[in-house]
Amino acid sequence: MNFKTFSSLVVLVAAALPAAAGDLSASQVVHKQIVSVDADGNPVETFVAADVVAPGDTVRYMLQYRNDDAVPAEAVVLTMPVPEEMSYLDNSATTDKAQVSLSYDDGANYQFAPGTTEVVEASQYVTHVRWTFDAAIASGESGNVSFLATLK
Repeated sequence: MNFKTFSSLVVLVAAALPAAAGDLSASQVVHKQIVSVDADGNPVETFVAADVVAPGDTVRYMLQYRNDDAVPAEAVVLTMPVPEEMSYLDNSATTDKAQVSLSYDDGANYQFAPGTTEVVEASQYVTHVRWTFDAAIASGESGNVSFLATLK
């Protein structure tokens, strides 16, 4: 079986922010999804450190952000590429406080996916996920955005 160490799947993060929001930070956290079954036969989803992943494993890419500036961060956009070794999972991008858009052409163009990513027909072609925040991120506010992908 072809196992990969997760260090080969590092993702870049880009944040487009106005000059007044210079202290918004974003850090990436990557977890492997584990699905087990509880005593009643219901699936239970947990996430563990993604040190090693194998083909077919599902991984959650998460950006944890925080505004450490004294002023609100306006017009925040966070973008994460989907590594080419991964297939983006339809409807998996979180949308709390942000509009999700997807790129199929290495980030040259984005298509908004209001509320969900149902517009995706061929998920293996999604190259980037972008979150455009609807409102300013207040001073001291933090949160996260994420998506799921499967190792090919």
